[in-house]
Amino acid sequence: MSSEAVAALVGWITPHRSTERRRGGCKKRHPPYKTDFKRIAQTVANWRGEPLDVGGEIAEYQDIAGFCLSVALAEIAEHGHVLKPGRYVAAEEVEDDDEAFAEKMQPLTQQLGEQMQKGAELDQLIRLKLGGLGYEC
Repeated sequence: MSSEAVAALVGWITPHRSTERRRGGCKKRHPPYKTDFKRIAQTVANWRGEPLDVGGEIAEYQDIAGFCLSVALAEIAEHGHVLKPGRYVAAEEVEDDDEAFAEKMQPLTQQLGEQMQKGAELDQLIRLKLGGLGYEC
């Protein structure tokens, strides 16, 4: 596999930060999801111009924002041979749903208020139960 392929593959091995945010906002890096392995294998096969399975079809490779990008060795050299995905694989474009921010925030803040109230009730209950066991907090 050439160095060009390594630059294209690095985005799959180490998810891009925007991908992490879409998958729950975790800062901890997770390995690709099981469904990603087939997608990765198919993309590599497409990039190589080979079928994924014996007797399978050869699909055309395409760069996919937020997932993969094939770059030349010269571009890798321009980046000091750093293979961080953010340098090559741009974030996936997110569709604008045309819903106004204020309209989105109203139900979210209401839900947050309800959850905070429930949290306060649970805090009181925990203090009461701990007090019954002889522990004060």
